[in-house]
Amino acid sequence: MRIGILGTGNMAAALGGAWAGAAHQVLIGGRDPAKAAAVAQRIGAAGHGTSRMRRASATSCWSRCRPARPSR
Repeated sequence: MRIGILGTGNMAAALGGAWAGAAHQVLIGGRDPAKAAAVAQRIGAAGHGTSRMRRASATSCWSRCRPARPSR
């Protein structure tokens, strides 16, 4: 399966590394292409790039959504 991950943090690296290790084609996307490239290389992902590129080319897409900050 082709899996696109939007983000370059610890969670993306952990999940992406596990999926890449299970023979899935993992693509890493993020705001910083250099950071996406570094994470992709570290976990053995098939590719990297911007979030827009990865959304368009993945069969399945994963993104961690942060909870909204409570209003004061």
